[in-house]
Amino acid sequence: MADSKRTPPVPPLRVTSLNPLRDAQTVGHAVATPRTVEDAKATALRHRYQQLLADVAAAESDAEREIRLASLLVHLGHACDAIAGDITTLAKGADGIERRDELLGEITTELVTLADLSSARGAQATSWRDALAELRATAESMVKSNARDAAHLAALDLIFERIDHAERRANKTLVSYLGYISA
Repeated sequence: MADSKRTPPVPPLRVTSLNPLRDAQTVGHAVATPRTVEDAKATALRHRYQQLLADVAAAESDAEREIRLASLLVHLGHACDAIAGDITTLAKGADGIERRDELLGEITTELVTLADLSSARGAQATSWRDALAELRATAESMVKSNARDAAHLAALDLIFERIDHAERRANKTLVSYLGYISA
């Protein structure tokens, strides 16, 4: 019993957004997402796209399809808002300017690359805001398109995976910066 280390007190958790996990990570709480949760999220994501793929094979009412496409647009909006929020918070950081600038450069490069990979004409973006706007515009145009072939839906699936990846990456970058300045 005497050998066990005491952990320092952790500041209380303040919920400041709709994502309590991100809030907990931001203030330094050790938060690990269980593997079963990650698997469930991946399964739900796959199921959403399988439902879209079902549109190719089965004729269903246009109202049901429109509801699913509208939910994809809502998901897209939330993901892009989260990415912009994390990067804006990072950019406003006043401590550890060198580290902040390094992280901003990395996330900007990654977003520009994702926008370039997702855009049919190649990305014209040089800033993270432009790249995020291009990603969002490409995804919205693909969702609103009347194309129902498998190739189009596979490309739509890929762009949503890229946006989800960018959302996770932006959050990890912000957490990394906050950990750096609090150390």
